Amino acid sequence: MAISLPFIPAIAYTPLKTVARSTPWLPILLATTIKQLWSTLEFGLKMLQPFHTLAHGRARPDQTLTLDYQGTPYGVLVLQALLNKHYLVALVGTGSILADILTVTLSSLSLNARSETPRSVLSSLILSIAIVAVLIVSALLVFVRYRRPFMPRQPNTIASILAFVHQSRMLDDFVGTERFSNAEMAEMLVSRNKRYGLGWFKGRDERPHCAIDEEPMLSRYVHGVSYLRARAPWEEDVGFYF
Repeated sequence: MAISLPFIPAIAYTPLKTVARSTPWLPILLATTIKQLWSTLEFGLKMLQPFHTLAHGRARPDQTLTLDYQGTPYGVLVLQALLNKHYLVALVGTGSILADILTVTLSSLSLNARSETPRSVLSSLILSIAIVAVLIVSALLVFVRYRRPFMPRQPNTIASILAFVHQSRMLDDFVGTERFSNAEMAEMLVSRNKRYGLGWFKGRDERPHCAIDEEPMLSRYVHGVSYLRARAPWEEDVGFYF
């Protein structure tokens, strides 16, 4: 995205505008590429947010176990994330809306001079630069926030999800819930008033496991650190990070 930033004013005020007007699909291609890159970032963030909350511990079920940002309608995501105090998700959701607007503003730069006035070209140029700048800053914030691994593997397959819960004590709470709707499941979990986390706990087989379970847990998960070192970090100068 940063590479595309200098091309925006070049399309409007340099000889490149001749190329843009003879091939008007080029600015649209640029905007679409930015949109696709942003959609990839948004997808990953929405998938990881519940697990990031669990990694901090003491997490409520309505903000982790039953949270579904992937299925949230376009535009509603921002409001839901703000209500959940997931401000970075709200920012990235706003970025998706801005990326769609970018497609319109960039495409107007490739229109024939008779269709655009100097003022409208300047407005489209300023909006395009501002949107791309906001997207770049937002992407940097996501990188800074998630620069360190906080879970042993990505939760992108059914097998990886099962490995996170197969020994969890909280599975007892789901007995008899096979026919529950999403609303009934959420109501059941909230009514139990339990807190959840991602870390080391004693599983149903009485052995330590690193996964998702109800609190209390033995210790938090520290990426690349064994259970014993994570449980007593002061002994070997191993610190926690989240």
